[in-house]
Amino acid sequence: MMYRSHPMATGLLVMLATSFLIPVAADQECDWTGPRVDCGYVGITEGECRNKGCCWNPADFQDFPYVDVPWCFTQNAHPAEYEAAKIQEDNGGGSYAELALVKSVQPELGPDVTKLSASVRRVGCDTLRLTLRDADEARWEVPTHLFKSDILAGSGPSMNGACGGSATTLEYNLLPHPFSLTVTRSGDGAPLFNSTGQRLVFKDQYLELSTGLSPGATLFGAGERVSRSLHLARNGAPRPLWNRDIGPALEEQNSYGSHPWVLGLEPDGTAWGILLLSSNAMDIIPSEEKLSWRVTGGIIDMFVFGGPTPLAVMEQFTAVIGRPALVPYWTLGWHQCKYGYASVWEVREVVANYSAAGLPLEAQWIDIDQMDHWMDFTFDPVDFPVEEMQALVEDLHANGQKFVPILDPGIKVEPGYHAYDEALKRDLFVRNVEGDPYLGWVWPGPCHFLDYLLPRTAAYWEEELAAHHNILPWDGIWIDMNEISNFCTGDLCRLKPETESEVPTLPSSRQEGLGKDPQWVCHLECWEAQGLNSTQAGWAHPPYDIANGLARSPLGYKAGPSCYSLWEGGRLGSQSSPSLSACLMEEVVCCSSKQVTSVFLAPVSATHFNPISMRLLTGQVMSVLNSHHDGSSEYDAHQLYSLAQTRVTAAAVESIRRKRPFILSRSSYLGVGAYAAHWTGDNVATWDQLAKSIAGVLNIGLFGIAMGGADICGFQGNTTSELCARWVSLGAFYPFARSHSDLHSTRQELYLWPEVAEAGRQALSQRYRLLPYLYSTMRAAHDTGAPAMRPLWMTFPEDVAGHRNDRQFMFGDALLVTPVLTQGARSVEGHFPPGTWYSLWNASDVVHARANGTDVTLDAPLERIPYHVRGGRIIGTAEPRRTTRDTKAGALTLLVALPGEGSGAERSAHGVVYNDDGESVVQARASPCSFLHANVTVRRDGQGSLSGTLKIAFGSSWAWPGGARYPDDALGGAESVAADGDPPIPWPSLAGLRILGWEGGAPEAVRTRSFRPSGEASGSQGQSVVDLNLAEGARVKDSTLLLSMESVELPLDCPGSLEIEWGPRKTAQYSDV
Repeated sequence: MMYRSHPMATGLLVMLATSFLIPVAADQECDWTGPRVDCGYVGITEGECRNKGCCWNPADFQDFPYVDVPWCFTQNAHPAEYEAAKIQEDNGGGSYAELALVKSVQPELGPDVTKLSASVRRVGCDTLRLTLRDADEARWEVPTHLFKSDILAGSGPSMNGACGGSATTLEYNLLPHPFSLTVTRSGDGAPLFNSTGQRLVFKDQYLELSTGLSPGATLFGAGERVSRSLHLARNGAPRPLWNRDIGPALEEQNSYGSHPWVLGLEPDGTAWGILLLSSNAMDIIPSEEKLSWRVTGGIIDMFVFGGPTPLAVMEQFTAVIGRPALVPYWTLGWHQCKYGYASVWEVREVVANYSAAGLPLEAQWIDIDQMDHWMDFTFDPVDFPVEEMQALVEDLHANGQKFVPILDPGIKVEPGYHAYDEALKRDLFVRNVEGDPYLGWVWPGPCHFLDYLLPRTAAYWEEELAAHHNILPWDGIWIDMNEISNFCTGDLCRLKPETESEVPTLPSSRQEGLGKDPQWVCHLECWEAQGLNSTQAGWAHPPYDIANGLARSPLGYKAGPSCYSLWEGGRLGSQSSPSLSACLMEEVVCCSSKQVTSVFLAPVSATHFNPISMRLLTGQVMSVLNSHHDGSSEYDAHQLYSLAQTRVTAAAVESIRRKRPFILSRSSYLGVGAYAAHWTGDNVATWDQLAKSIAGVLNIGLFGIAMGGADICGFQGNTTSELCARWVSLGAFYPFARSHSDLHSTRQELYLWPEVAEAGRQALSQRYRLLPYLYSTMRAAHDTGAPAMRPLWMTFPEDVAGHRNDRQFMFGDALLVTPVLTQGARSVEGHFPPGTWYSLWNASDVVHARANGTDVTLDAPLERIPYHVRGGRIIGTAEPRRTTRDTKAGALTLLVALPGEGSGAERSAHGVVYNDDGESVVQARASPCSFLHANVTVRRDGQGSLSGTLKIAFGSSWAWPGGARYPDDALGGAESVAADGDPPIPWPSLAGLRILGWEGGAPEAVRTRSFRPSGEASGSQGQSVVDLNLAEGARVKDSTLLLSMESVELPLDCPGSLEIEWGPRKTAQYSDV
């Protein structure tokens, strides 16, 4: 039993009085935000605690759920210091030093490493890397070969050398006595990292490093968790990082993924970032004075990113961990799934009903229902027979639709099952403390888990996937449960004698009257390993407990020593309740099935605390004593499972299909975005969860995963028509848009309610219309790391009012989404960053935002929410159809959003449209013919007449082709963009222009000029000039000029360029013709 220091029950009033005590600032030995190690016993009082020479501080963190940390804890504010005996500099601007311990602290946290080797290296011009290692012994380090990163592989730009011809943007200073590091930005001298005066602790199983913070910095990152806000409250609460099977229903709980990095945004709009490359369990603690990392092992390998803009920080961050994968075009369509489809015939009905309702459906997904007893690579012979599944997928493909199945890491222990037999024969499973395959329990029952850190597992996994694909030609793979989730707790487990008769053979919704426990109840006998050596004992019971589950739950346990009561979003009901204290003391191993509810659906009043409302916090993982074949322990490598698995799976799917892979992973870690998409997991059908999904998906983008989403309309619980209508309107602009619900939830396909179907038709019509823009944004994310779905401050960092806005978001840099998050509301308040914004529903509804932004109340009927496009931008659009295949096959229309009239007599807009075949494997160098650059300039002459010019050219980057000359010269540089051997890019024809903010009449004349090299071998070139009679194709409506080119099918050819001029007849002519 693990005892925690908590006051015994002395009444609710005592709890309320003590929980709001202000920390004593004069207590120099105590840091209320520092590491808390128990110094008391159950029921200790403040006086008794202080008489022991210990620190006292009630665990109450402002605007945060209750965190189970000791109120009475050992002294933790004494300085911990190393000094540098000698600092050496190298030719590339880096430094090296040997450090010696001079001041040790808190022996209760274990022995210190007395000698450290320190290095500071430049990574390019805007990133510094600080590494602290044990000078005498090798320690665990994250295997860098798992990342799709040249920098971590050691072959990236300027690992420790020149800055590509430009001056470095970062400066640093190492102080030897005591050792500390300061990093500043050149030019403005802004401090980015400063460990001066902060503790540096490097023990065997406890590492601590801190940096000071500016008072106004807003922090983001340190996930994955659900929160009321996107930003991190600087309240001293620990943010634990340890992957667990915990969905977004529990506020601030560490969840499926771990991303140990923080982005800081200053009030002036400048930004910086700090990444700690560690896979060990840790707490990240943001407080008013500092930002701290407390890690349970490994080394300190820290990157400081200099920005200075948020987009620059994202580019620097993803250059280290790996750029986001470019997804296939089809993944940007609408996806439908449910856990609990009863049969393949029911799935067929779903597909048919979408079509009948006039709703797009891109991909049909099926959960574990399709499997035979939930075993990977199998099919239920009764409800999902192979022949019927093959016919379903064949029909989907004939209609331009896709199919995605699910796979879990657990391979059922069942001799005769091919996947099990092969893996066992090849010795591919994670091992337990005794060296045998670790036995856990997941959906199929008793399972072993594949070791993806073992190189030979890749060949096995590809063979199994290939065999499955030969039977059923799926289009992508969905990986679930890969934290790893395990329904049992224990270092060693074995089957119970009665297991076979107790295990259900059907999902519980289809086994009425069977009287068996649900499948998630453990049916193994498990126990703690005995006779451990000192290293293993340290893993099992580390000296520092992170705030796992906000309860210091043991890292390898399914259920932690904590129960939870929610009221108003997650505050504890009664700290001093005797029943709660008893619960807090017990290490509960398994929950009875009757104790497990789907989620807290109703808050509990603080003044009516009821122990029945408590739910055991399950964080289902493997034993930390398990080992991988490379010698690493689960204690060190646990967080890496999803990264290793998605890496192997993406390579296998690409090899099997010879196309761009699509992988969806529930768990995540740094770098997963280079291989897979991710979603927020098992959310709940509530308005609160609808609102929190925005921060959840925005965080996925900040983690370097461009393709993110949340289960639209909610996974657990029963949705309502109003909630679902609002959710599909919002979710239509998640990068990954999928409806998915639980086994016990009612059906929620969009066509089931008229109002939801209408909201779906309108929202998805806009999504499909904007597919060229969405795909271009995904390409930009792949090239630069810029999140596709992003907070307003990512594009407008100087707009301080947007720094904490997590109720709106942008897709790319041109589309603003303002969702309705309140039940019954038919209007919504929206913040508009500086500039001109046009409604996509009615272009005459324009918002002209001031320099510091503008707040506006917007109409929002149930069938739609406000979408706005940013003035000064050009985006590609298409005529929406039922599938992305058919939509992509249509012509391209350029949507031109002009800046406001206040921009002067000449107004310009620009944009880039990316295009390829949508499915080929992404090459290291994209064809320059894939990038269409467009610029529109509109002028008003002395008589008030308007004329305009569109210039189109192809180029190889997100900057204008031909450098600074373009677009001032109509055709500058466009003739030389294509290199020998570049594959042809199938561009559609140009259907026309839709120009928002046109304050004139229809043009009298339109003329085009195209330029295309002819006879490249001889160097000859050609151009053509065409006068177009667009009297019927040019019209003005609602301040929008529509120029239709459909009658002439204007081609877009690369290499080449195009210019279109329109206006009064006297101006629509070229001086050189």
